[in-house]
Amino acid sequence: MSEAAAHLPCPQAPPLSDEDFGVLHDFVYDRSGLCFGAGKRFFFESRVHRRLHARGLDSAWEYRAVLRSPDQGPAELLELLDVLTTHETSFFRGEAQIAAFRRTVVPEVLGRRRRGDLPCLQIWSAACSSGEEPYTLAMVLLEALGSEARRWKIRIVGSDVAKSVLERAHQAVYSQYSLRNTPPYFVQKYFDVAGRDAFQVKPAVRSLVEFRLVNFADDARMRAMGEFQIVFCRNALIYFDEAAKARFVSHFVHALEPGGYLFLGHSESLHHVCDDLHLVSFPGAMAYRRPEEGAHRREPWTSTR
Repeated sequence: MSEAAAHLPCPQAPPLSDEDFGVLHDFVYDRSGLCFGAGKRFFFESRVHRRLHARGLDSAWEYRAVLRSPDQGPAELLELLDVLTTHETSFFRGEAQIAAFRRTVVPEVLGRRRRGDLPCLQIWSAACSSGEEPYTLAMVLLEALGSEARRWKIRIVGSDVAKSVLERAHQAVYSQYSLRNTPPYFVQKYFDVAGRDAFQVKPAVRSLVEFRLVNFADDARMRAMGEFQIVFCRNALIYFDEAAKARFVSHFVHALEPGGYLFLGHSESLHHVCDDLHLVSFPGAMAYRRPEEGAHRREPWTSTR
C-alpha cells in the first residue's frame, strides 16, 4: 500500500460472512489474480471494510453491488486493488540483482542493440510501485552509456495496478527513506533537493521513463505492451497462485525478445510455472533468459507517449 494509506486507521467492523468473503475474494481473484488464503483473510477483510467506510456503505452486500455496477465497478476495483497490494520498495533495492543488471546484462544487451543508426532499448518494470525501480534502471543505463546516451532511444515502462503509487511515480519526489540504499554518487548526480527530506529525480532520468496503469489479469493489455529486451517483475508473483503465475509469466515471455532477460524477486521461481526461459546465475543473484534459437521477432515497438 502507499505510505499514506498504510497509516490510515482501519475501521472496526464485524468480520465478513463466509458467503461475502467468498464472493468478494473470487471477484478480486477473477479480475486480478490476487489470492488471499485463510491466513490472509483478516487482511482482506480489513481492506474491504476500509473501502466500505470510504464509500459510506453499511454492508458487504452493498459493496458487492458497487463492484458489479458497470458505472462504478471498474473505478472501485482499482481503489480496492490499491489497498490490497503492498508497495514497499526503494531505489537500488536488491543490490546483487542491480549489480548483475549493471555489470553483465546491460553490456550484453547494449552490444546486441548497437547495430543501426538509431539503436534502441526497451525495459519493462512490472509492478513498479512508486517508481523507484524504473528510475534506478534509468540511472544505471545513463552511467553505462555515458556520452553515447544521446544517440540511443531508451524506453523504460513502469507499470502497476495501483493509481496512488503511479501518481507518486509521476511526481518523482522521494524521501530520504526511499534513497536509503542509493550510493551517494547517484544521489548527488541524479536528484535535486526539493525541500526538507524531499528529493526529486532529475529531468534527464525522468525523460526515459513512462508509467502505465496495468492489471496483470488484463490479457489484452498485457499482450499489447510491446517488445522488451529486459523485464523486471520482482516480488509480485508471490501474491498469485500457480495458475495465475503461469498465465502472467506467459505474457512476460511473449514480451521478451529472443535473448532477453526476466528478473524476479529473490524468493520467486519459475519452477513448475514456465519452461520457456532458462535460469542464469550471477554472483548472489539469478535471472531468466529467453533462448535465441528459433524464436520469432515481432515488429519494433512504437511508443504511444
